[in-house]
Amino acid sequence: MAILVIVFFLLGLGLSLAGGIIGIVQAFQSSAIWGLLYLFVPFASLVFIVKFWSRKWVRNSFFLSIGGAFAIVLGALFSPGLMEQTYGGAYDPDWDGRSLDSSTGFEDSGYEATAAGEFDYFQSAVNLAMEAAELTQTASTPDDWALVADIWQQSIMMLESVPEGDPNYAIAQAKVTEYGNNLAYAQNNSLQ
Repeated sequence: MAILVIVFFLLGLGLSLAGGIIGIVQAFQSSAIWGLLYLFVPFASLVFIVKFWSRKWVRNSFFLSIGGAFAIVLGALFSPGLMEQTYGGAYDPDWDGRSLDSSTGFEDSGYEATAAGEFDYFQSAVNLAMEAAELTQTASTPDDWALVADIWQQSIMMLESVPEGDPNYAIAQAKVTEYGNNLAYAQNNSLQ
C-alpha cells in the first residue's frame, strides 16, 4: 500500500512539474512579459491558458498539470488506508500520543508491545520511568511535581503488572521499591 501511495505521489509530482515547465516555456515563447507574469503573478497562468488555449502545447501543459494533481489526490485517498493498516484501527491525525489506552487505563506514551504483539509491561514501565526522571530535572512548581508523581505511579503500576513468567519479573519487583522512593520524593515536593 505504501508503495502505491509513493508511486501516485511521484507520478503526480512529475506530471505537474512537466506541465508547469511546458507552460512556462510556452509563456516565454509568447513574450517575455507573459513569461514573467506566468511565473510571478498569481492566476496569470490561468489567464494565459485561457487566452492561448488554441495552442496544442498550452493545452498539453494544462492537462499534464491536472493529471498530476489528480494522481496526487488519488495517492492521498489511499493514505488513510495506509495509516489504518500501519497503526491497526482507525487513523486519527489529531491524536497527540497521550490519550488513554482502553485496555490498561494508562496513557499510551512510551508503551511497548512484544514481538508476539503482547503488551510489554516492563519496557513500558521503564520508558515511563525515564520520562519521569527527565521531568524531574526541570520540575519546579507543585503542578510539575504532581505530574512527575503521576508518571512514577503509572510506572509502578506497570511493574506490578509484569507477569511472574516474564524474564524481567525479578527486576520489576526490585524496581517497584526504587520507583516507590522516587514517587514519595515527587509527592513530597508536590505538597510544598
